[in-house]
Parts: sequence; structure tokens; C-alpha cells
Amino acid sequence: MKISFFEEFPEKENFDKLKLLDFNTNLYVAAKSVSEFKHLRDKIKNNYENVEEVIYWPVLDRDEGYWMSPFSKQEGLERVVGELNNEEEKLRVLWDAELPMLDKKLFFTESYKFFQNKKLIKKFLTNIKHDIEIAENTYETGITKTIYGFLGVSFDSKKISHKKIIMLYTSFIPNQSVSDYFLNHLKYNLRYDKDLKVSLGVISTGIQGTEQILPPERLEHDLRLTESEKIKEVVIFRLGGLNKEYVDVVKRFV
Repeated sequence: MKISFFEEFPEKENFDKLKLLDFNTNLYVAAKSVSEFKHLRDKIKNNYENVEEVIYWPVLDRDEGYWMSPFSKQEGLERVVGELNNEEEKLRVLWDAELPMLDKKLFFTESYKFFQNKKLIKKFLTNIKHDIEIAENTYETGITKTIYGFLGVSFDSKKISHKKIIMLYTSFIPNQSVSDYFLNHLKYNLRYDKDLKVSLGVISTGIQGTEQILPPERLEHDLRLTESEKIKEVVIFRLGGLNKEYVDVVKRFV
């Protein structure tokens, strides 16, 4: 399998974890603008030879919703979309489709712009010239998927033909139910998209700062299940959590 990584905090101490890897990888890097991303990309490519591609992961300010959804502040969405529409270089871009759980008041304050924002997002994802990947939460039932589709954070692969990454973070799940949870969700999503990627973790906290951490043996378990379903690429959240124990696990699946 191809093993790639997210990095939400673009700092040298996190990027230096790439030195632990003796295989090539791709890196999804969070940034608030195209210019910031390009600066980070150049630094990474100049200093870490094992990085094949650096992918732009646009994020909003925390009070704008941070992730991309119809409940995010419209000015933030328009800024990201406008920059990418005007960017001449074709980029690989991660569209992180999640609800604004960091600032839940946005569900109310931005609800009057919900349908405008949803239309903006759909138009962008349908017509964009860049190579888009969409990160979504995982769903086990059609009802749940339909609800999140209405909320603008889940997309039909037949209508929007971009690569999809499903976030299967079992660090949030009790040990006794991990295998059933993982396989049920993975098999359900594979029914709709045979070429999806799977995001595993988390091996370090993200922007919320309270996430449960997946130990190395649980990461190995999830990688084995993913491999059994013939997934071609996984993306681990996040690079900054790497240590020798995690690297020893990951190397077995490359």
C-alpha cells in the first residue's frame, strides 16, 4: 500500500518526522492560502527527498468554521474558492468536508446562508480545474449518508468525480467493537466508491486537542483490515505523531 500523511500543523519539528521514513510518501499540508501552501511546499521539497507530492489542504480561521461546509462563514469559503479558481497552476487539493464542531454557534449564525454556501461548494467541486480529493466522515447506513449529503459534507461519487478519502479513526472507538466498526464502515463505503482512500488514526492530536491517540498495535490492526480490502492508499493522521514504534508498524505494509 501507499502510505501518506496529513500534517495539520506545518512546523519544522513535525516535518522532521519525515526523516524517520525510509520510503517515499505524500504529504497533505494544512494552510490558509495558496501562497502559504506554495512556500511550505517548496521548503518540504527542498529538505525532504522522500516526499513525492505535497497536497494543499486549505483550512479557514477557527471562527470561520475551520473545515469546509455550508455552515462555514461565506467570506471564508469565497476566499478559498476564489483563490483556487484564479490559480493558474494545477494543484492537488484536499477538500476537508466537515461540520464546524470547533465553533457550534455557526450552525445558527450562518444557517441563513446555508443554501448559498452549499451551491457555492457544489459548483466549485463540479467545475474546478484542480485535482481535488474530498475527505469525509464515514457512514454505515444510507440514511446517515443522505443526511450528511444534505448538510453538504458528503458527496455522490457519480456526480462529483473526485477521489474520496474516508476518515476511519478508530482511536475514538472502544476496543471490543473496533473490528466490526471498521469493516462495516469500510465495506459500506466501498459499495459506492471502489477507488477510495482511507485515513487512519489518530496518532497525534489535531486542532481540537482532545482526540484519543491510537496505539501502534491498533494502527497495525487497522492497516491489516485495510489491506484485506485491497485499499491502495491510506493517509495517516498525522505526521507529527510518528515515532519508531509507529514507523516499525507502517513499514510492514509499504
